[in-house]
Amino acid sequence: MKFVFIAPRFHTNFYYLVKTLLDHGHQVDFLALYEGKSEDHSLVKPIIVGKPNSRWPLIIKLIKQILFSQADVLIIKDIVTPYSLIALTTGFLLRKKMLALTQIPKYRAQLVSGAVTWLWRVFHTEAITPVQGDLRFSNGNPTLWYVPFVIEANDKPYEAHPDVGQINILCVGKFQTRKNQLLLVQAVEQLCQEFPLKLLLAGEVEEFSYFEKLQHYIHNHNLDSIVTIVPHLPWAKMSDLYRASDIFVLPSSGEPAAYSILEAMSYGLPVVSSDDNGTQWYIKSNSNGFIFRHDDLADLILKLRTILGDKAKLKVMGGVSLQLTKQLHQPVIFYQKVMAIIN
Repeated sequence: MKFVFIAPRFHTNFYYLVKTLLDHGHQVDFLALYEGKSEDHSLVKPIIVGKPNSRWPLIIKLIKQILFSQADVLIIKDIVTPYSLIALTTGFLLRKKMLALTQIPKYRAQLVSGAVTWLWRVFHTEAITPVQGDLRFSNGNPTLWYVPFVIEANDKPYEAHPDVGQINILCVGKFQTRKNQLLLVQAVEQLCQEFPLKLLLAGEVEEFSYFEKLQHYIHNHNLDSIVTIVPHLPWAKMSDLYRASDIFVLPSSGEPAAYSILEAMSYGLPVVSSDDNGTQWYIKSNSNGFIFRHDDLADLILKLRTILGDKAKLKVMGGVSLQLTKQLHQPVIFYQKVMAIIN
């Protein structure tokens, strides 16, 4: 079959979705509004159908690409953006099989998602989400399926380095206010009095003013020898950072679903996330990591202090991360679920 992805850009979390479809003998195209700065196009080269700095696509180009792609299935990111609505309408009129990708939690206090209900009623299209949500709640959308992010487990998992006292903390994410790297820097500033820490921050510079603020804080608080910033690192080189790290921390707030949590788990790293991140549900607290209250410096320090003093514990927790990746996040899981839905 021919699958066509339609999304704002070729985010890292699409890589293994495309790969598993190709591995199973299918064809894949990818339509994107724009090209990001740190993307891997070794599997498929996105066709750009957007205008610079706009949420709107080049409408005629988008419609033509869908029309002439000979797609059997359209996989469309989002439900109610101008881009996704044009794609959904075009696919519906062409009678294509369609599947929407959303990051709405499947289980949450709000029983029914109006967008998911509307998607089914208008376009007869189901949706999948990588966010499980809180299992204490129910779900009132029978056409919303939980399909976790997927990744191939790293064949050379993390191993503690007993001959090196230093503990290496890694944080990956765009440099923007909601990613909250500053909170992590402040935590490391206090904890480095107790533990031999190094912190590496990697990501694209999205908000230059925030990036400058972060740099100034590091310099003004004499943390240059402890905190290293690596902006705009190509995705292909990220594996070196994960391999060299002992623990991964994501201090974001307002995070729909951070793929970096699963990336770190696939390298056998313990993971720490805020409770305002959709992939917090991939973490088994006190088993392969911890979840702290977002924007709460004291709670972040408490959770980090719990594990920083014991590298043997870091190794055990990292092993659990790798095991969970193999059990719950293999690419074939996405493939099997998608094929079941569209057939």
